[in-house]
Amino acid sequence: MKSILQICILLVASTCVFSQNFNEKLSSKFKKQPAIILVKNVNVVSMDSNTIINNQDVFINHGIITSISRSGSIIFPNKNIIVIDAKDKYLIPGLIDCHAHFYDESDIWLFLANGITTMRVMSGEERLLKLRNSIKQKKIIGPQILVACPYIDNSIQSLFNPIENPDDATDIVQSCKTYGYDFIKIGDNLNQEIYSAIASKCKTLKIRLVGHIPRFASIKDLLDNKQYS
Repeated sequence: MKSILQICILLVASTCVFSQNFNEKLSSKFKKQPAIILVKNVNVVSMDSNTIINNQDVFINHGIITSISRSGSIIFPNKNIIVIDAKDKYLIPGLIDCHAHFYDESDIWLFLANGITTMRVMSGEERLLKLRNSIKQKKIIGPQILVACPYIDNSIQSLFNPIENPDDATDIVQSCKTYGYDFIKIGDNLNQEIYSAIASKCKTLKIRLVGHIPRFASIKDLLDNKQYS
């Protein structure tokens, strides 16, 4: 008889395979579809007023919304077009997940399925850079991904521990920028000298500083050093 652990491992493995196969099938399907989409009869949640605009036709051409009009007021072509009848449904702008962590690339479609079209991943790894680039190159379907570097800190959880001086800190920032990360993420166990060196290097390289608040830091420190979040 199989142990509970064996059964759990089998279930997890099966789920991962299903997710990966689903993403591959989904990507393949959409690559074959026309790039023109008409969403009919939808209720649009407005971004410039506290209103819902009822019964609209939204025309999307190669990923760009080119018109929003009262349903039926414009005659659209019938050929090479995906038509989605969204009667009694609502259309919102894509959501942004500003602080995401995920550990299985095959689950990336779940973000899209829940309306997230942009995500800022705050646990940088090489595999996430590859995933970001695959989505950019339209090899797979997924949200736009921005990836922070592995967090820089003097703690045992940090890949960069110990950071002994400001020169070490600036070298790390340079390496992360060169490697292709979108942000520099810090932890809260940095002293003021190393924090200032990291912040100064970020300004020079024009890459944003984000992450935890150092324990010594005041609001003024964060503003002076342009820590964005």
